[in-house]
Amino acid sequence: MSYTYVPNKMFFLKLSIFVFCVILIKAEEDCPYMKACLEETEGKVTSDDIKKIHSIRKEAEIDNVPTGVLCVLQCVLKKRGVLEGEMIDPKKLIADEKLMKRIRDREPFVECVEKIEFKECDDMKKYIKCMMKYFKYD
Repeated sequence: MSYTYVPNKMFFLKLSIFVFCVILIKAEEDCPYMKACLEETEGKVTSDDIKKIHSIRKEAEIDNVPTGVLCVLQCVLKKRGVLEGEMIDPKKLIADEKLMKRIRDREPFVECVEKIEFKECDDMKKYIKCMMKYFKYD
């Protein structure tokens, strides 16, 4: 397995997570899925909690994202139809142009997320890591 050297890893990590939040799930007011998923938490998770993901500086910090936030992100994928049951639907993922236009290697990205079983909210960490690995800079 080979890895691509990224000169400014912190920038890449922060940008990747930002793109995940903004492009994939958008802002609460622009995305009815996000709004609905936040409402399901009955105030336990807020849009401010989702925005805190932007402060992540290291990949290891993904492990510290609260489970409630991960549950909201997973809920959004389910409501968008990309996550069906415990697995990503690769056809629906590929059809999601807002996300896929930011992925540099579509096939390996899809293979990466297809392997994830979403049995619990913490499995979203694996999804975020796949996304970071294949994110397109330009």
